[in-house]
Amino acid sequence: MARVFACYNFRMPNETLSFKNSAEELEHLRSKVLEQERRLEKFEIKKDRNEVIRDTFRDYKANQVLNLTQVENNEARLNAEEILKKEADRQLQEMMGITEKKGILQALITVEKMNGWKLEDDFHDYLVNLVSEGLAPKGVEEKGPLYRALKMTLFEVVLPDTANTDENKKDLVTLISSMEQFYAGMLSVSEEKTMGKNYFVLEIANSHGSEEFIFYVSVPNEKKMLFEKHLLSVFPIARLVERKRDYNIFSEGSIALASVARLSSP
Repeated sequence: MARVFACYNFRMPNETLSFKNSAEELEHLRSKVLEQERRLEKFEIKKDRNEVIRDTFRDYKANQVLNLTQVENNEARLNAEEILKKEADRQLQEMMGITEKKGILQALITVEKMNGWKLEDDFHDYLVNLVSEGLAPKGVEEKGPLYRALKMTLFEVVLPDTANTDENKKDLVTLISSMEQFYAGMLSVSEEKTMGKNYFVLEIANSHGSEEFIFYVSVPNEKKMLFEKHLLSVFPIARLVERKRDYNIFSEGSIALASVARLSSP
């Protein structure tokens, strides 16, 4: 028997809200997320928590924007105009500052007035993470695949440009040997006998407008110290930067494509 999900559209009641500070506003939104999840469970509807959080932001803004005064709307417009004058890498930081000082609603209205979908996507990711950090995993089987994914740390691996120094030049054989040593050591991270099957992920990304590749490694939280020590023992010149947020695959005027490759045999 087919179940139609589209007919369920849970909305927040239209109520005028006021908060003493951004932390109080954040706690209110977290409570709304939990409330929404309980409703979905009641109707046996499965929905990703991040999607629930995004829906909560959308409903919150839709209900509260009608209560904004003309002064607040003008302030959001002026903030948007000022932020647009700044460099792209500073704009997200400015939006974070507005969130902390003036609240999430004011920040949502401001970023909307900037008409920049890339910044808006980045900012919404930041807000989703902000809300998620205060919520315990719900409906997630301990040691299961999703539980493991929520317990991972993402590192950016920065390798200095040493191509022009004879001291640090390595031939292909030496490089392959170093990588073999690295992979062998990483086997202790992805222990097959561990419940939940630990794993690590390697990613290579090329930033828009750059000719340099960026390396990312995601490892289980309890293995992060082991990974740091092992990587630096194999590649002493590397520098590790812990990333709280994943990188954004979107850039202005771009399209996104994806592909998956698998071995034809073991």
